[in-house]
Amino acid sequence: FTQDSKWAELYYSFTGHTYQSKVEHYYEVFDVLVYTLNDDFSLDYHKDGAFLNSFTYYLIKNYGEEAIIDLMLSPNTVNEVTGKNWDTLENEWKQSIVEKYSDKQIPDWLIQDY
Repeated sequence: FTQDSKWAELYYSFTGHTYQSKVEHYYEVFDVLVYTLNDDFSLDYHKDGAFLNSFTYYLIKNYGEEAIIDLMLSPNTVNEVTGKNWDTLENEWKQSIVEKYSDKQIPDWLIQDY
């Protein structure tokens, strides 16, 4: 990702800092990809790791690692663990991505190439 200057510039323009090997930066990459590469932010649990990584990190930031472990072991406990259902969590995650990046310009090369 950071070896390609176009992607490194995109990351910087969206986050305001250069990529470093930090967990937060790793997950920010997925947030940027989610925002720039998909209009509807559809979670596809079978094919797209970027979306799942972004959504998982959103859950970790908002509910903690223990909650995520509980959800991974028993997804049906989502209401007990978070106080919300999966659809609400997904919608809140999507809204957080839009709020985070809505003022950013997606470069033409990205629109044309992908």
